[in-house]
Amino acid sequence: RLGKYLAFNATTGAPEVVSGVSASTNASLVTYDPSGTGAVATTVQTKLRESVSVKDFGAVGDGVTDDRAAFQSACNAADVVVVPPSSGGYLINNSSSFIELNNNNTIIGGGSITRSDDGKPIFQIIGTQSTPKTNVSILGLKFTAVSSINEGTTTGDSVNGVFRASYVQKFKFVGNTCTNISMGVIAADGADSFVNWQTTIGTDYATVTDANMSRDITIADNICYDGSSYDRTSGIVGNAHCLVVAFCRDYIIANNVIEGYKAGIFSCGGQAQNSTGAGNNVSPFTFDLDDDSYLKCHTGIIDGNICDTSHVGIWCWTARDLLVSQNVVKGTKAESFDTEASANITITNNKIINTTGQCLNLFYDNRNITFDGNDCLVDLSTGTADIYLNSVQDATESSSKFGRVTLINNTFRVQGSTGAKSVSTLQPQGMSEFIFERNDCEEVIILDFGSHDRLSIIDNIFRNSLALVGVTLNGIIQLGNPISASATLRINLVDISRNTLIATGTMIGTVTSINLAYSNNDMTFIINNNIMSGYNHLFNIGTSYVSSLNGSGNTHTLLCSGNLIDQVQTQPSVIQDSGQVLTDSELIVIWRDNVNEAGTDVYGVIPNTNVLDMYFSIGSRVEKPAVAGSTEGWICTASGWGSGSTFKTFGVIAA
Repeated sequence: RLGKYLAFNATTGAPEVVSGVSASTNASLVTYDPSGTGAVATTVQTKLRESVSVKDFGAVGDGVTDDRAAFQSACNAADVVVVPPSSGGYLINNSSSFIELNNNNTIIGGGSITRSDDGKPIFQIIGTQSTPKTNVSILGLKFTAVSSINEGTTTGDSVNGVFRASYVQKFKFVGNTCTNISMGVIAADGADSFVNWQTTIGTDYATVTDANMSRDITIADNICYDGSSYDRTSGIVGNAHCLVVAFCRDYIIANNVIEGYKAGIFSCGGQAQNSTGAGNNVSPFTFDLDDDSYLKCHTGIIDGNICDTSHVGIWCWTARDLLVSQNVVKGTKAESFDTEASANITITNNKIINTTGQCLNLFYDNRNITFDGNDCLVDLSTGTADIYLNSVQDATESSSKFGRVTLINNTFRVQGSTGAKSVSTLQPQGMSEFIFERNDCEEVIILDFGSHDRLSIIDNIFRNSLALVGVTLNGIIQLGNPISASATLRINLVDISRNTLIATGTMIGTVTSINLAYSNNDMTFIINNNIMSGYNHLFNIGTSYVSSLNGSGNTHTLLCSGNLIDQVQTQPSVIQDSGQVLTDSELIVIWRDNVNEAGTDVYGVIPNTNVLDMYFSIGSRVEKPAVAGSTEGWICTASGWGSGSTFKTFGVIAA
């Protein structure tokens, strides 16, 4: 009968006819009783309304009809919005308005979304400093653009990616696929202008604090591809950064695949300028690297990503306290890793493949940068001057200086090297302390451009390192040339110890191992316990060094001790220019127990009878092993070049 059905009595078990549900009644009359202890019953209608489909609100999904209104209605109606697969995909007309996501919105599904205007985002999540948007997720969707990102314009760049967000908390962008469209940008712009992240990064960034900035961000497991034909050989013309995370804290960017964009991942926390107002991203407020409050992007992990990008792989600008680990960066023209005006950045256990630019670029002042355990392969096939490390101080600032920079446990290799093309260099400058330790280097030159308190090059292996073509001072390790014509090179302590330096083949006898440069202050060189084979000389002090030291009033002490030297030249492995006259005590040389493979001291005769023009000041010493447990040698009592000096034999000294 209509409206009746046969049931069994819950008490007696007997069959009985009961009234049914009328055709007009909806699921609100049907109980949903979940299993499990503590579960609370509800109606089927309430349960179903926990999520909605964009199809429920009229989305067509034919790739032609504008489905933006249906998406917006669905996001306004429920927390969870499902985007099911459709035959043609969903077209979002975003030319005049975007899909605004609300608190607790989760957009999920296997559907494909295409936008009509590649110059604008699809989703917008905009909170305020006092009322952030919270708990928003975009999961498992496919996004495409009308065309590939245009080179030389801002169309399709990170501001105009899938999402544009400001003042968000607990935001997730996970498991999505992006084709010819960037993931997006998180910035600080309550006015919703986003004119250009590279010049403004938001209208109210100066007032962002730890309390109101975006936080708890997860960008993970996305696959992103940009088919633009960026020129990786002659110049960079594209603008697209796949992801910009600015003014955020406590964030994770992990396991994303990024291919073809200008830059992969960019972390930004402000804008730096010098006192003259010069430099990139000029800021209306004074920037202080030593004040963490100016570094408004911090406490982040960038891990396990693959970036095959044309310009920069991973870029940190005015950021701090970041761990950048286990990423693969491939084929970059400019920099694989870039830190600018940042602090406490650890870049560890990454792999760099076929970069034709710089493995690590440090620009403007940085402090406490660690580059540890990375495997770096530089492509020299183009014949350009490729650089493992490049650091550029802010030369307009008299007080400009990096903090500590450490390169440790890295492997530096080259491919496509032919003859004079091998110009792969490390160029540190302006650091309070530069530590280069336990690295394995192939065809590498440390070309120092000055102004360190301490420079340590310890426990490294150098293989077949070549000289710079056209540079007077040739060698694996070159200390010289201040950062600008007006700058003064100041290095207080240089420690070059326990390194292995090996030249083979055509490189044998062509270069000096270490070239030393003048520093306008009292300083100490330590060259201890190195193994050197196949090079022309152990170290070189050239004309410009001697000319600068002469009459300066500074005292330079050179301690050369315990080195195993298999040099090509038969003379001692120290050469200097005798065309200058030094005063007493300007250069103190202590030569101690430096031997060849046979155990014979390289400086085998009394210094003033040697034909080599080596200057010795009063107090300089030459020591060599005599018998086990003892040392013999000479001390300079009258300064001069070669035979013009006077030495006194101090005989055997107990060890």
